Amino acid sequence: MSNKSLESLKFRFFCRRDESLRRTLDLLNSFDSFSASFEGETLKIGRK
Repeated sequence: MSNKSLESLKFRFFCRRDESLRRTLDLLNSFDSFSASFEGETLKIGRK
Protein backbone atom coordinates (compact mmCIF):
# COMPACT_ATOMS: atom_id res chain seq x y z
CA MET A 1 0.00 0.00 0.00
CA SER A 2 1.58 3.26 -1.06
CA ASN A 3 -0.71 5.66 0.85
CA LYS A 4 0.01 5.29 4.58
CA SER A 5 -3.12 7.27 5.55
CA LEU A 6 -5.27 4.41 4.25
CA GLU A 7 -3.72 1.95 6.70
CA SER A 8 -5.65 3.45 9.61
CA LEU A 9 -9.06 3.10 7.92
CA LYS A 10 -11.37 0.50 9.42
CA PHE A 11 -14.69 -0.50 7.96
CA ARG A 12 -16.99 -3.47 7.80
CA PHE A 13 -18.20 -4.67 4.45
CA PHE A 14 -20.56 -7.51 3.69
CA CYS A 15 -21.61 -8.80 0.31
CA ARG A 16 -23.28 -11.90 -0.99
CA ARG A 17 -21.10 -14.63 -2.43
CA ASP A 18 -23.26 -14.77 -5.53
CA GLU A 19 -22.69 -11.07 -6.32
CA SER A 20 -20.51 -10.36 -9.34
CA LEU A 21 -17.08 -8.82 -8.81
CA ARG A 22 -18.29 -5.76 -10.71
CA ARG A 23 -21.21 -5.29 -8.27
CA THR A 24 -18.88 -5.83 -5.29
CA LEU A 25 -16.48 -3.22 -6.67
CA ASP A 26 -19.38 -0.77 -7.12
CA LEU A 27 -20.42 -1.35 -3.50
CA LEU A 28 -16.86 -0.76 -2.27
CA ASN A 29 -16.75 2.48 -4.25
CA SER A 30 -19.89 3.72 -2.48
CA PHE A 31 -17.70 4.48 0.57
CA ASP A 32 -16.57 8.11 0.75
CA SER A 33 -13.12 7.39 2.18
CA PHE A 34 -11.48 5.51 -0.70
CA SER A 35 -11.83 4.18 -4.21
CA ALA A 36 -11.31 0.62 -5.34
CA SER A 37 -10.33 -0.70 -8.77
CA PHE A 38 -8.82 -3.74 -10.38
CA GLU A 39 -5.49 -3.56 -12.16
CA GLY A 40 -5.15 -6.94 -13.78
CA GLU A 41 -5.83 -9.41 -10.99
CA THR A 42 -4.92 -6.95 -8.20
CA LEU A 43 -7.42 -4.96 -6.18
CA LYS A 44 -6.11 -1.41 -5.72
CA ILE A 45 -7.39 0.85 -2.94
CA GLY A 46 -6.71 4.60 -3.05
CA ARG A 47 -7.99 7.94 -1.73
CA LYS A 48 -10.88 9.58 -3.57
